[in-house]
Amino acid sequence: MADRQAPQINGSGKDGPSLSDQVYQYLVEGIVRGEIAYGASLNIKEIAAKLNVSPMPIRDAVKKLEGEGVAVVKPRSSSYVRTPSKRDVLQSVDARRMIELYVVSAIYPTVSVEQLEPMRRIVEAMRGEIERLRGCVDGSDEYQEARDRYIALDREFHATLCGLMNNAYVDKFYREVNLHLNMRFRHEVGRAHSLEQTFRDHEVMLQELEENSPAIIGTMETHLDRSRENIINGELFQTLNDE
Repeated sequence: MADRQAPQINGSGKDGPSLSDQVYQYLVEGIVRGEIAYGASLNIKEIAAKLNVSPMPIRDAVKKLEGEGVAVVKPRSSSYVRTPSKRDVLQSVDARRMIELYVVSAIYPTVSVEQLEPMRRIVEAMRGEIERLRGCVDGSDEYQEARDRYIALDREFHATLCGLMNNAYVDKFYREVNLHLNMRFRHEVGRAHSLEQTFRDHEVMLQELEENSPAIIGTMETHLDRSRENIINGELFQTLNDE
């Protein structure tokens, strides 16, 4: 597991998340960001020591990941992050497309500029990373770091968009889908297609939402179809088993 700074895990209050939920969120974030790689061990004792909690909430969190098809748990053996198949990834890509097209179709007529402010801040942060990329040597450490930050903002943009539905089931479904599409797949977007183009897509989508324009549906559809092509043509996807 990557050496990521451990969060402060606190005992849950009356309305706060449980210890196991906090551990689960920590593991989910690590997997989606690619800091916990496919095939990586989920050693209960090591995670408990890192987070300074007892093994029980770790076991609960890993068990939840198992139920979502993300982790493999073997009795009396170490658990690990399941490597998805090509079929898993394609199904996740199609599910993501279904969710996001549903969301934009539902919200575009009534969403307000005020509700979109968090997305505007994300787009401005994306603009800053694009400007940094323009000043970096392709392949340099500075370039890789700026690209990683940009891709994390890309993920935040889409998650924030789905959050505008205020629907817990949509949020849960979208989170589970993204567990099978971690940032290593999103890196393929950076290789196979211009990040400048993806940034323009996000600018246009934000503008169309602010204008309550139905054009957002077509823009999102094109954006997601392009992402799908980049993923299936990427190096990582080609290394996966078919089933």
